[in-house]
Amino acid sequence: MRTTDYNNKDPMEVPSPTALDDQPKIASSSTLEDVFDSTTDQETATTTTTTPVVVPASTSTEDNNDSGHRSSDSSSISSTSSLFASSHNQTNTATPASPSFSTNGSSAGELTLYNNSSNSSSNVTANKPKGVCGLANLGNTCYMNSALQCLSNTPQLSKYFLAGKHKEELNTENPLGMKGHVAEAYGKLIETLWSGKSSSTAPREFKQTIGSFNHSFSGYLQHDSQELLAFLLDGLHEDLNRILSKPYRELPDFDNMSDEEIAHESWSYHKARNDSIIVDLFQGQFKSRLTCNTCKKVSTTFDPFMYLSLPLPIQKKKLIKFIYVPYQPSTRPYQISMEVPNKMTIDQFRDEVAEKTNSKIGASLLVVEVFNAKIYKVLDLDDAVDTIGDNDEIYVYQFPGVVPKPPRSSYSNYSFGFGSSYTLRSGRIPSSSTQERESNMLVIPIYCRTVSEDGKRELFGGPMMLSLPKALADKPDRIRRLVTHQLSRYATVKLFEETSTGDQVNQSQLQPRPNLFNMKIIPEERSYSREANIIPTGLSTWFGRDDLEDFEERASKNQQLRDKEAATATNNSIKDDVSDSTDDVVSDVRRSWDKREHGRKSGKMVARRGSGSSFNPTARHRSGSTSSSSDHDDEPETAPKADIVQGEGLILDWPIKAAEEVFGSDVVHARGSNAGWNNVDLLDEDMDQQDKSDKKKVVTLADCLSEFTKEELLSEEDLWYCPRCKEHQRASKKFDLWRLPEILVVHLKRFSHTRSWRDKIDDFIDFPLKELDLTDRVLSIKNPDEISKDERYIYDLYGVDNHYGGMGGGHYTACAQNWMDEKWYNFDDSHVSEVDESNAKSRAAYLLFYKRRRQTPSPSL
Repeated sequence: MRTTDYNNKDPMEVPSPTALDDQPKIASSSTLEDVFDSTTDQETATTTTTTPVVVPASTSTEDNNDSGHRSSDSSSISSTSSLFASSHNQTNTATPASPSFSTNGSSAGELTLYNNSSNSSSNVTANKPKGVCGLANLGNTCYMNSALQCLSNTPQLSKYFLAGKHKEELNTENPLGMKGHVAEAYGKLIETLWSGKSSSTAPREFKQTIGSFNHSFSGYLQHDSQELLAFLLDGLHEDLNRILSKPYRELPDFDNMSDEEIAHESWSYHKARNDSIIVDLFQGQFKSRLTCNTCKKVSTTFDPFMYLSLPLPIQKKKLIKFIYVPYQPSTRPYQISMEVPNKMTIDQFRDEVAEKTNSKIGASLLVVEVFNAKIYKVLDLDDAVDTIGDNDEIYVYQFPGVVPKPPRSSYSNYSFGFGSSYTLRSGRIPSSSTQERESNMLVIPIYCRTVSEDGKRELFGGPMMLSLPKALADKPDRIRRLVTHQLSRYATVKLFEETSTGDQVNQSQLQPRPNLFNMKIIPEERSYSREANIIPTGLSTWFGRDDLEDFEERASKNQQLRDKEAATATNNSIKDDVSDSTDDVVSDVRRSWDKREHGRKSGKMVARRGSGSSFNPTARHRSGSTSSSSDHDDEPETAPKADIVQGEGLILDWPIKAAEEVFGSDVVHARGSNAGWNNVDLLDEDMDQQDKSDKKKVVTLADCLSEFTKEELLSEEDLWYCPRCKEHQRASKKFDLWRLPEILVVHLKRFSHTRSWRDKIDDFIDFPLKELDLTDRVLSIKNPDEISKDERYIYDLYGVDNHYGGMGGGHYTACAQNWMDEKWYNFDDSHVSEVDESNAKSRAAYLLFYKRRRQTPSPSL
């Protein structure tokens, strides 16, 4: 069986500890029983004081017949796995040893624990335990070394290869296999690791072999250790598959059949096509149930598995500290700390903030990053909150209405070969799921700067945001009033003066104090993406420019144009319908480039923000300036409907004395980290202490198993085709364990991959070193309490594959128990050291290797 073919013709081919009574009797000419069933305890005579542990080296074999499968001298193998599980707990006597194994003073046919040969190679240490051999890193091959060390310390599998059984069961004709090359290369490596002759070895031949069959492993890039393990076990299975000719067999209709009958038929079908040492040891079976949410149709299947990939019931969270700025100036800004899932999008984060602050809707909030008291960028709604750095200064601004969408860029026609939906700003296709929201307001950023007598300009304070109804975009007096209203949040003096009519004074007659500041236009950013930035962002140089367009001058000119058009419309007769001629279309396009009057006078266009260029393409609706080209000098100017558009900003020029009077000298002259407005309240001042006091619940392996077997509702992206409804429907899915293997490999799913990001969970997962009892979780066992202790599914840990580091890079090591001396060792590439068994537990644990406990030999033996 090959994992890459699971979705093709064959079902997932995976085994179980106990073979079915009616499965095909398929084995090699010398079955695995021949290796271990005649063993007896005996003493070994060695010159050392340490008593060696022995294992069989070889057995005699029968000739293979030429039938569709290999024959066996025994009529039935009811539980090869059970035989293997018990064999390593006893001392064995075997038939004469293979010449390739050195007995070093032991009786013939035995592999001793220690190598005491006096003619060993120079890197051999006296009394060195066998199997304690490192693997050299050939260049980012630690992922392979760690998996190999765990497999090497799998007792039943290593005994099988050391006994030479793989040579007898080699299947070189399997079209799904690797012509036996993977099994042969692995067998040679195991012989080297357990020869006791080397402290380390370089697995070059093995790597070249697997690389020739899977090009992913041919180079020297880092890979996932679990992916290597899956490929290796799958390749060993196909190379050692005892089925030489897979029979064609149709599965019956499972309707009206019990779970036991369906499981039996499914496993029988699987075993008829897959029978190997890998199936005997590593494969189990789980039950999968799908229930249609519409018609309640239930579909049940029983599938084999090679390892259990368990989700971790951990939702990684990120603590985000940000400044929340209410729109009403009477309410002071305040700092908020929120712990949210790190996969939450900015759009979802806005909704959470809206709920916490009692805002109307999340769409009325704008999330930005501020750097050096300037808005550096507007956070993309599709991005995850995990993209926010720990030291990023985040501001969330509230508005009285829905935040508008970014305007279409003047340069959106330039696709650069990526298509119309690709954005250079985000580097990806915008999400089509983002809900379109209409807005009747403009979002305008406001900055303050002082202007000295010698013309030097310095920013002070921080960014403010103005919500400007589109209906007021052509009314400069109302805009100045709204700007002054926002300034009052940070002012130390009153910015409005009372005006009276007769004896009456009311709020509507309060007017902004005159001549406090001049308003300049921050130009719209040039963007080659489909959408321009909603506001000017970044760290451009326009903050210090002295040639920015004056807002009131622009508004005055625009009003003159509007008055002129209105007078012309009154005096002229009713015009004909607008022509659709090509000349009119070209004229309309030309007008969209916003020709400004002061640019014509100076002989150049207003410089765009952040560049020394004099070209400014941002004039879709604005007044004014025209190109210096004589081709356009005679064209009539079109009166714009607004004096300011989305994508522009305002910067307020203050005389230094006036700024000091209104805001205070400390604010006006603050620089560096002290810059910005300083009247911010702290909403959750005790949150940090609370986070430290809250103890996180330790997640256990049992929690992961419960998460795996928990029923879940499939998403809209994973609809199931219901055979009763005849259409794709949402369904509930549930997995259950039906039968478990002798060797249980648990894959902790620490890595997650989505379209937008990749992540790793580094939390500590607690798992038992001994007596992992899974009997109660096996659904096929109806009365777990009545099961004898020897028949219970109790497992002991013998290997851990560890991953240290993150998504960008890391390192793999292994911690495994030697099945000869039962000591634990840490395998870090070529370096091997003895450790305590408690070292097997760490937050780096990625793959867990458990062997089933057997107190007595299987009854079949």
